[in-house]
Amino acid sequence: MNILIAFLVFFCQPVLWIGLIRNYLNYRKRINRERSLFNTAIYRSNNEFRHFIVSFILLGILSSIISVLLGIILPTNFIVLYEILLLINLLLIPTHLMPITITFISSIVYMLFGNVDYLNQYLSLNLNMNKTNNQNLLAFITVILIISSLYYKWFGGKMNSPQIYYNQRNTKKVFYIFKELGIVPMLILVPGNLFSSIPYWPVFNVGNEKYSFLFLPVLLGMKFKFFNHIPQKYLKLLSKFLIKISAIGIILTILSYYFSFITLYGVCLLAVIFLVTMFIFRLKDNKNDTPFAEAVNGIRVLAVEKDTPASNMDISIGDIITEVNDVAVKSESEFYQALLKHPTYCRIKLTTPNNVIKLTETAIYNDTPHELGIVMFKKV
Repeated sequence: MNILIAFLVFFCQPVLWIGLIRNYLNYRKRINRERSLFNTAIYRSNNEFRHFIVSFILLGILSSIISVLLGIILPTNFIVLYEILLLINLLLIPTHLMPITITFISSIVYMLFGNVDYLNQYLSLNLNMNKTNNQNLLAFITVILIISSLYYKWFGGKMNSPQIYYNQRNTKKVFYIFKELGIVPMLILVPGNLFSSIPYWPVFNVGNEKYSFLFLPVLLGMKFKFFNHIPQKYLKLLSKFLIKISAIGIILTILSYYFSFITLYGVCLLAVIFLVTMFIFRLKDNKNDTPFAEAVNGIRVLAVEKDTPASNMDISIGDIITEVNDVAVKSESEFYQALLKHPTYCRIKLTTPNNVIKLTETAIYNDTPHELGIVMFKKV
């Protein structure tokens, strides 16, 4: 039985495979939504999968190096609890509950009730359930905060995918969705010899205790709707706040090795700081007075497609196009009629959300995409 469990844990991590499936479903859902709303796929390539692979490799290597250097040892009871909660999140409430929150919940539950050996008691697995110092959990949380900060900084807002909604006055507006997830394989130590049945897998002794390495799949990402901010700027700001919370985690981890009684309080404090930060971010987005609504004096830019003529122009989300090729425009049909006036050249006058007037232009060559690449509200 232990041999089977060892191979399943090592090769068939359900969080990893379900995460991959969920990632693909997110990609298909985004493509179908964009085509339904705007008659085009704004971001045609599977950027979700590309971000998944890059974070898997780079953040996996970084988190593993930090974990090994710190000597993080996580008990089997905690790993089982943590993975079960991640699976529930992926299957039932995908990306709605931030994975960092799950880390806090599983850590607090383990520190309060971790001495109960359910696995051996009910399944007769004869696993090593020795407890480890709770300081390891505080260090584990701090590492996750660090790699989460990098995840949002690297991938946040790379795809500003708009979704249309109507307010109480039946005005057409959009919000932007950040809905991505990543799986990071973090190399950690676990007590016992569960993996001794796997050939050449390192199992070593420290004093009278045996330890093995385990690649623990760590879930990153979230679902966040931006009603009044461009996702990239907002997520970079969130990344900076997570780094500051990580610094507090480092201090608390160091102190916990001298005063072990503060470990549980340190985890709770980090959880409160994190949740308050997320609440403030949501509150600020809801209170902003510059929503992305349909413009009456021009055409609101909702997105700019990659590798199109518009991507080489000075056009940003939220800008209002007022003239195209010296022709005033207020609708999609007027926009394309003005483009036809000079098929090989496009000159656009626009106003930024800060009421700054800009002029931008580009040549349109034969080998360029047939559309300019500006995404706008479609007229029904």
